[in-house]
Formats: sequence, C-alpha cells, structure tokens
Amino acid sequence: RLMAWFEEYAARLTVHKGVAAKITAALGDDSSPMANKCQTYAAANAKVVESLRAEGAVRPGVEPLEVLRLIGGIATVADQGGLTPDAVRPMLAVVADGVLR
Repeated sequence: RLMAWFEEYAARLTVHKGVAAKITAALGDDSSPMANKCQTYAAANAKVVESLRAEGAVRPGVEPLEVLRLIGGIATVADQGGLTPDAVRPMLAVVADGVLR
C-alpha cells in the first residue's frame, strides 16, 4: 500500500515538466499559490501514513510531511533526469524501508 501510494504520487508530480520541484518546494507553505494542491497531496499522504501507523507499521518519529518531501525530491530527480518509473521504484523502496518498521 505504501509503495503504491509513493509510485502514484511520484507519477502525478512528473506528468508536467518542472511541477515536481515546484510542488515539493511549496509543501507546508500556506501562502504558496500551489497551497491547495499541496494540501490535497498532504492529506492523501497523511491518510496513508497514519493508517499504517495505526497498524503499528510505521517507525517512530516518521512525519508525513517529511515523507512527502522525500518522495517529491525523488520525483524531482526523475522529472529532471527523464527517469522511467522502473528507475524510480528502487529509490522509492529505500524511502519505504525507512518509513516502515
């Protein structure tokens, strides 16, 4: 479930060139023109992370916004480097390993 979300989020961020970096930079900034989009993504991410936390699957200290920024950073690299989803998946797996117990 976590990897499916990570892959979906990274894919959404890389649909349009340059968007991944802009959205990732705007996360947590309520004054950003992208605040509504960021809040939508943050809410979806929090739902996934918190549901896994309720199951005891998330490591202590993991914060949903930090996870979102990490995935956004990977999406930015994918966007700028023209990486395929197959090339991105192992990087997302590293983050998932850090999030899950």
